[in-house]
Parts: sequence; structure tokens; C-alpha cells
Amino acid sequence: MVIEEKMKNIVIRLQQDGADVLFIRSSLKEYLQSYVLNFVYENPKYSKSMVFSGGTCLRKVYGINRLSEDLDFDLLDPVDLNDFCTEIDAYFKKKHLFQGFSLNKRPNDQQITLKFKILDYLNLASGSESPLLHVKIDLSPNNSEHYKVETKLLNDFDFSYLVKHYDISTLFAGKILAILNRSRLWGAENMETIKGRDYFDLLWFLQKEIIPNYERLFDLARKESDVYGEMKDDSLVKSSLIKTLDEKVELANTKFKQDFERDLLPFISNSSIIEGFVDSYWENYSRLKGVLLGRK
Repeated sequence: MVIEEKMKNIVIRLQQDGADVLFIRSSLKEYLQSYVLNFVYENPKYSKSMVFSGGTCLRKVYGINRLSEDLDFDLLDPVDLNDFCTEIDAYFKKKHLFQGFSLNKRPNDQQITLKFKILDYLNLASGSESPLLHVKIDLSPNNSEHYKVETKLLNDFDFSYLVKHYDISTLFAGKILAILNRSRLWGAENMETIKGRDYFDLLWFLQKEIIPNYERLFDLARKESDVYGEMKDDSLVKSSLIKTLDEKVELANTKFKQDFERDLLPFISNSSIIEGFVDSYWENYSRLKGVLLGRK
């Protein structure tokens, strides 16, 4: 019951601080993420192949001021997902004695959903609500030779481990591509929407004056789009990417403004700042985007 009791203490502390249930659930996921990362990076079978990426990497390694829900890894070498699932199942059930654990791997897919039956015990699910808290693991092949990997010692809740992760410029390139390429549907009617957290991260990179890894950005853009594939001049690709990014940001602040705000709710401790953050977003983006052109 060690995991369950520690999660209960997290809930009590956050409730005393006035946190809403969405933020509490995200905080519990952040705690569980530490177990998954410890499993990956204490295992030589996976630590050499799996490069930590995405928003949770920004949170754990670089300290971005928002929570994150999924774990993203790029694979330098193939990983046997059946072995991975068997071993992480034993890790939670046998090593950490969490019997309310299960997982699901979709056929022919590289996404694994870890399921923790805990919300009923924590009084965070009632009635028809599911007692399961999900943590998703997304695995993707590394499709570009242009990247930089670093290693950092993380002191993460109950664990210390060496995590292999992309450097911040490579992560920025990945975030720009996610904004440009991500297609997301929401609700029963499958309405087009956005991930507001992507735009939150974009502004964070710009505020830090980070230059994206343009070699990687150009390489992957050309591989993923025939339009960019036909452009031989990097400067043309760059100007086109930034123009499209401008258009995406404008849509996020107009057509998808409510979606932008709603998506951030589970990940920001002080939800009262979200409306003001989104209202001022275009002004701040316009002021800072010169970083993308090498102007600070």
C-alpha cells in the first residue's frame, strides 16, 4: 500500500491548498510518471534505446511551470513491446505491490496505456465515474539523424536515476512540428480542436530565447510534407514554417480560444490566471517570435 498511501498524502496536501480535482488528478499522474521513468532508466534493456521527449520531459528535466499527462519517448533502436509490457506489469505488481494495476497495448500501435485503480480509494471518483487513473506511454521511432541527446540525474519524488533526454533545442523543434502537424478531434461530434498546452510550451521556449534545432526541423518537415520536400532552400522552408506557425497561433487565439483555455485547466495550479494568459498570448507571441529568426 506504499504507492496508495503516498498518493493519498498528495491528495490531502493539494486539497488543503484548494486545488481542483482536475489538477489533483494530473498531480497524481506526475507522481506515477516517476515510477515509469525509474523503470525505464534503471533497466539497461531500455535506457540505451529510449530517449525522453515531449511535455513531461520539459516538466521533469527543464522545470516548465505546468503539469503533463503522457510520457513520450523516441526510440533509437527497436524495443520489444511485449517484453516491455510484461516487465512493467511485474514492476508495479510484484516489486511495488500495486495490485490495482493493469495495462493495454493497442494492436499494431506503439502506445501503451497504464491503468491504476486508485481514484475510488482516494475518493476522487463517484457514481458512474471510472476508478481508473490512466498514464499513457507513446513510443515513436527517431526519424531524423539531427538531434542531440543529454543525460541528467533526476531526483524525482522517491527515485534518483539518470535520464536520457533530448536537449532543449531538439525538444523545441519537436514542439513546433507538433503544433504544425497535430490534428485533434474532441467530443462525441469529433469537432476539431487544439492542445492548448502545445501553445503554452511554445511561449515558454520563446521566453527562454531557445533557438530550435533547425536541421532537425527542416529534415522532418521535408519528410512529412511534399510541399517542404520540394523546397531546396532552407530559408524558404524556414519562412514558410514560421508563416504557418503564425496562422496556427492566430487560430488558437480566435477560433479555438475556449479550447485553449479548457485544455490548460488540468495542468496549471492557479486556474485563475489562464484567461489572462490566453488573452495576452498573441501580444506576447508577436513580441517574442523574433527568437525564431535569430533576433532577441
